[in-house]
Amino acid sequence: MARFRKPQPAFAGNRPGRPFEADALIWGIPTDCGAGTGRLGAKRGPRAVREASNIWNTVRTSSGFQFPDHGSVVDLGDVKLAETGRAEVVRRIAAAAPPVEPGRLNVMLGGDHSVTRHVLEAAGGRWGLIYVDAHPDCIDAYDGDRDSHACVLRRLVESGRVDPRRTVVLGMRAPEAEEVEWLARHRVEAITCWQIEKRGIEAACRRAMQVAGRGRVYLSIDMDTLEAASVPGVENPEPGGITAREALWAMDFFGGRVDAADLVEVSGEADPAGITAKTAARMLLDLIGAHIQAKDAKSRKGRRAK
Repeated sequence: MARFRKPQPAFAGNRPGRPFEADALIWGIPTDCGAGTGRLGAKRGPRAVREASNIWNTVRTSSGFQFPDHGSVVDLGDVKLAETGRAEVVRRIAAAAPPVEPGRLNVMLGGDHSVTRHVLEAAGGRWGLIYVDAHPDCIDAYDGDRDSHACVLRRLVESGRVDPRRTVVLGMRAPEAEEVEWLARHRVEAITCWQIEKRGIEAACRRAMQVAGRGRVYLSIDMDTLEAASVPGVENPEPGGITAREALWAMDFFGGRVDAADLVEVSGEADPAGITAKTAARMLLDLIGAHIQAKDAKSRKGRRAK
């Protein structure tokens, strides 16, 4: 596709298949034009995650599911952005975003979290949203900037692109007072890390899906949801987050249940050991693998019913 730069390397070796017949599409938005509340570097996140996805000998999930030969994962590459300004970034995302199709999981690699808004605007319709983030990102403006990655959820609700009654913030632990008030006023549910510790990750994920799951569901993953010691390469690391093991369990759970997803805020230069990118790559493999498994199970069930 002319709007994309060919990925070097491609995610997980780029499973063969035609893009719009794939089980999953990967595409990247290498920008940090909406960042600035912490360390920069998210624009190099897509490349870091792709490189990390190629270190394993075989393409498999944490539970040992081997990606079948027919399970195609096509990497479209990164949206061509160069050093364009924010308005042009938004325009190019709108022009390049692949449509969300039944049975195909669209996965976007960020980039800072501000791009989630533009991806959902390009997708159209009204969505349920599972917003996996240490921060609810619903202040009105950050240092005068209403399009900052600290304002994403607020702008999405205001635009009507996401339904606040079908939105849940999962893994929250560092909200501003303004955000706590806004969440309550708009009746957006938040599941904190303390609640996850008490209930367990399974109960928390099931509750999130119960809230979001009456229609199309988008899963947005900010890597700072994880415990800061596990993912040093994020823009705004926060102590007290979920463990990597809990994150992998969540990916396996959500993979067969959501329609589209993104993973954002990997700042590779802040983590020269590559731990953050490797964790992110493993999370995406588990998410996509669970999607393929669920799709295969549904297909087998349909054949038996005939």
